[in-house]
Amino acid sequence: MPDKLRKLIIGLGVLAFIILAPLIILYSYGYRYSPISRKFTQTGNLYLDSAPPGAKVIINGRTINDRWYQRLLFYKELLGLTKIESSTPTLISHLLPNIYNVSISKNGYQNWQKKLEIVAGQTTFSKKINLFLAQPVVEKKEMPVDTFFESDHRQNKIIAQKKTYNRIYLIDTTDLKISDRPLIKNNLRGEVKNILNNDGTKFAMVDQSGGIVVVDLNKTAENLAKIPGISFVNHVRWANSASLSFDNKKIVYDYDPAQESLKIIFNPQWVGLKNSEINDWLIDNNFVYLVAKNQKGINFYQIRKKSGWTNYKPDDIVKKIYLPDGKYQLEDIFLTDGFISIKDGLKNYYFINLNDNQGQELSNKYFCRKVIKLDETTICFNDWEIIALTVKRENDQKIIKNEIVLRESNLIKDVAWYDNNYIVYANSERLIALELDNRDYYYRSEIIKNVFIEKILGVDQSKNLYFIERQNNKNYLVKIKIQ
Repeated sequence: MPDKLRKLIIGLGVLAFIILAPLIILYSYGYRYSPISRKFTQTGNLYLDSAPPGAKVIINGRTINDRWYQRLLFYKELLGLTKIESSTPTLISHLLPNIYNVSISKNGYQNWQKKLEIVAGQTTFSKKINLFLAQPVVEKKEMPVDTFFESDHRQNKIIAQKKTYNRIYLIDTTDLKISDRPLIKNNLRGEVKNILNNDGTKFAMVDQSGGIVVVDLNKTAENLAKIPGISFVNHVRWANSASLSFDNKKIVYDYDPAQESLKIIFNPQWVGLKNSEINDWLIDNNFVYLVAKNQKGINFYQIRKKSGWTNYKPDDIVKKIYLPDGKYQLEDIFLTDGFISIKDGLKNYYFINLNDNQGQELSNKYFCRKVIKLDETTICFNDWEIIALTVKRENDQKIIKNEIVLRESNLIKDVAWYDNNYIVYANSERLIALELDNRDYYYRSEIIKNVFIEKILGVDQSKNLYFIERQNNKNYLVKIKIQ
């Protein structure tokens, strides 16, 4: 080979190395050439997962199996790295920073789509995408009952109460049949107040003639226990998995159904308050909370709980806040996050920051028909809005942040949690699933239409959703498979 040709080849090889080496290094660090910026840019990744899995992924109108995406993956496969799956769950690597139209689809299910932003050097996760059936499976039975209460879905039971004859029944959710034998068959004047799950056992508290009957739902109707010496009860709450708290003549008692033991746990007179002043109370592990009306107005009290229950003094009052005149009811929403909520007679919810020592009294008020909580998020909804409330730390202070998730033009009938990222709500004649993920917008999936939902009972472990439909003056219990 002539020297000139050999030198030319060597020179071209060196030149190619000088040009290609930086490109290879950039490529190995995840950089790609961007036609938009006309320079090499660090890429990002996208992780998608769905329930059920096996959904086809489409990015900007193209599947990740087409030629456009195969060219993007060519060098990854050439280097012997793991081949990217074409269906969920999948990790899509080396996407240039941008906003992508992402959708996933699966036969028999509704499509899901959103705009997702890819950030350089980061992975955008979309882990909990629920795909809902295009044609949900519906079971529906007429029920000769007036009031329904959600029971233990693990045991496939729902509690139903027939007001006409004052009887309480169990409904088997596997076949939607009412049991032949009622749980309570005596002359019942009250209604079920609360249901407690205690290691698979369900206890119901029934207000009967102003007193309380405690029922073990896993046993027969003969296993009733009426709390002795109690003639009138205003508020009843489960204290823990073994006992319940209630007030009788404004004195708060603790009752253990297993031991049939009754003891006083709080008397307002211990801190210098008259029993007649107490409007409502709430007790947690460390404090007693009271709403009390006196001649000067209404006050909220936070009282440090004593282990002996009888050694209280007026100086045990930790916080005292004046409330506008009205009727109030304490709620345990946000209590574990350092807040306690109070509902007035107009269904306005106020949140008090128990950790604030700077004189703050009430937070913003929220008009809510109902408040439901799951983990760190609480949903407040009224006739036209669904609002998400979360506790955030700002300037070393915990504050409540609110965001309007949805504003509807049609009446919102009821809302319930579906799982950590989804709620379901009844709107006019439709049942809708709403994704709460703060990506792009709150994505909605219409589950079923032409239904007249009165109450959503909840979801069982098999993703069956239960609700009560009112149509032609009749009640129906509906079981619907939506996923």
